[in-house]
Amino acid sequence: MRLSIITVCRNGEALIERTVRSVVSQDYPHIEYIIIDGNSTDGTLDIIRKFRNNIAVLVSEKDNGIYDAMNKGLTHATGDLVYFLNSGDYLASGQAIRDVIREIERCPQSGIFTGDVMYYDEVSAERWSGERKTPTDLMARVICHQAIIARKEVFDRYGGFDTRYRIYADYDWQLRAVLDNGVRVTYTGVLLACYLKAGKSDRVWKKYLPERREIVRKHASPGRMASYVLHYPGDGLRYIVHRIKGYFITES
Repeated sequence: MRLSIITVCRNGEALIERTVRSVVSQDYPHIEYIIIDGNSTDGTLDIIRKFRNNIAVLVSEKDNGIYDAMNKGLTHATGDLVYFLNSGDYLASGQAIRDVIREIERCPQSGIFTGDVMYYDEVSAERWSGERKTPTDLMARVICHQAIIARKEVFDRYGGFDTRYRIYADYDWQLRAVLDNGVRVTYTGVLLACYLKAGKSDRVWKKYLPERREIVRKHASPGRMASYVLHYPGDGLRYIVHRIKGYFITES
């Protein structure tokens, strides 16, 4: 089973080597490594080129943000599975991919597979589970893309990331696949990656909460929203209030 790992980066010379080294040192042999660089102006490309023999595709050009770059990576991916590991993040161990592939092979009916990530910065680390027992849990708790491996056919069938969303396009993709199209999700329990806390979504997520609300409204049926309010009353009611406010502002 061939896995396409896609790394997107721009001006990441302080972090990129650890990311790349974690991929090229995996003991799983069937990896296609794709790096999409956003026309870096620092030493990022010099570092990447040290590993050129282990990189199937290297593109360096201007893009329109992280999700545009991730979509570019998808156009080059030829693997059965796709995984995104961005600059600053790194695989948790040299056998992480072998371990997760073993679990994936046991579940031929599933299209999306989740694991765990170690959420870290310079002072602390915390293991986060990628398990979501129900679609309602997925609505309430975003799974970071570092914890997700998906079959390529899921992207081929339901599309990539909607670049209108600046922070939550991966969340939108998850709900589109699972809520709209019924793609089966399997939790593997494997620790996949260490995820750097200082990413863009961590710094500005509050600013983009309306984006997240819009995504939930787009994908949640009335029944799903009712279940959401029942199981997560605080979050659910905030979405309803936000929608009512939006209605009155539009009508006025």
